Amino acid sequence: MTLVAALNLNAADENQKERKAVRERADRPETKAENKQDVEQRIRQINRLDNKPVVLDAGLRAVSKELGTPVPVLEAQLKEHSRLGIAGLLVANTIASDSKKSPETVIKAHGDGRSWVEMARNNNVSLDTLEAKLTRVENAMKEAK
Repeated sequence: MTLVAALNLNAADENQKERKAVRERADRPETKAENKQDVEQRIRQINRLDNKPVVLDAGLRAVSKELGTPVPVLEAQLKEHSRLGIAGLLVANTIASDSKKSPETVIKAHGDGRSWVEMARNNNVSLDTLEAKLTRVENAMKEAK
């Protein structure tokens, strides 16, 4: 029984060490720059997918599911800010929701030259959460092609 307890403690200690190492790597300036480029590039790639009506519709439905926002509201935002694309719409609304700001405020800040990653970090929005949401939306759009 004590051998099992010792193994469990050792495994827990290894997990803690690994989590600490991941956090330390994420805090390095070069890693932050890579994360920023990766997320921004990913947003542009997803936005290139919405050139067909069926794919655009799938993207809007996926964003709606992620945010809990009705599709007509998202359609109106996209119509008013067509350069956002599906991924930009998702990110803007996620940052707005998590920071208790209006989507318009977030969209305006992005239009004023602030990157999505910078805005997410400044508003304590997890890049991992954004990545996961972007992945689910991207998969929905690719399945609709």
